[in-house]
Amino acid sequence: MPLESKPNNNFEIKPGGAWARFWASIIDGMIFGIPAVVIVSIWYLITGIRISKGSIETNPVYTIIVLASYIIYYVYFTSKKGTTIGKDAYGLKVVKYHTDEKISYWRGIVRELTKVGILIIPIFGGLFYFVNSLVIIFSKQKRGLHDLAANSQVVRVKSTWPMKKQIAFFGGYILLFIAIYILWSSIGQTINQFLPTPVTKISTEQKSWKLFENKTDGWSIRYDDKLFKAPLLNRSDNDRKLTFNRAHGLDEFCLDSFNVEKRDNPSGLPLEQWLGVNDPTYNYQGKVQESVSINGIIGKRVTADNNAVYESSVPRKYRIVTIYLPFNNKVFILSYSDIYYWRFPKEECLNNEAAIKAFFETFSPVE
Repeated sequence: MPLESKPNNNFEIKPGGAWARFWASIIDGMIFGIPAVVIVSIWYLITGIRISKGSIETNPVYTIIVLASYIIYYVYFTSKKGTTIGKDAYGLKVVKYHTDEKISYWRGIVRELTKVGILIIPIFGGLFYFVNSLVIIFSKQKRGLHDLAANSQVVRVKSTWPMKKQIAFFGGYILLFIAIYILWSSIGQTINQFLPTPVTKISTEQKSWKLFENKTDGWSIRYDDKLFKAPLLNRSDNDRKLTFNRAHGLDEFCLDSFNVEKRDNPSGLPLEQWLGVNDPTYNYQGKVQESVSINGIIGKRVTADNNAVYESSVPRKYRIVTIYLPFNNKVFILSYSDIYYWRFPKEECLNNEAAIKAFFETFSPVE
């Protein structure tokens, strides 16, 4: 007989078992995880920023999205329906303690925040969560700390879903996950390179860059009235370098990065002599070299092909292009690398490569 929504202090309580609650949480995690993945994917498409592997658990954007999806899902279903989809699969319902009433939204929020709070306690969070699980397993009423905080209880009100229904659910979920993955891969390969990133703006708007302006806030690179701070290098107090990478809109599967660097040449050495004294042989000796003129400044372009091992031990060929431009007792170094092992269509990667070249041709160094 289904539970009524009115108080009934005489009804028979049958606490929900820990094993059923565990499997219910697995199903619920699968369900609220889908919108979390979709939102993260949309975030990546909009911003062009990819969450780093290995640091995903600590990334604030990822954490906020997952926690928000988790709390909204559990609070809504628990307070509105009295049960989540996972709990319903195993015949469970969340009620006010010693009644058959659904808990309020406020109690639902307290319940879920307590669960999250236990887990994220620094150092001891995992231990407290384990202890809380033991309380649910071995206590007579099967009430964890989050149930005590919200004055709630998980009870058994009906039978578990039939096995065929469970198999259909898990099979459908797997197919849905595969479909989302295929769709996301297709979107990433077709439109990602055409998003309005700083890189594509360089080639389409053809605006000038002024390198390393000496402003009160420190040395910066100015582009389109925006300042990008260039941190110090370790070599001296005056050398500066700024690297543009995927955080600025580059896709690492087309262009690895491009860099702008200012190095001092106080003695006014000729470029060849300065290179021999100041720059590693890796970049300019034994490579393809040619003279280059950019905005009236005569310099040198060096092209080097290198083999590298990328993630998952996949070999990829890199072309590294470096331009050295002497200017007023300084040497500006402009460099970028692209990848021969194309993941995206080659023409899209070449568009981004052209954008970098346009950047090199429009810069103007300032004192």
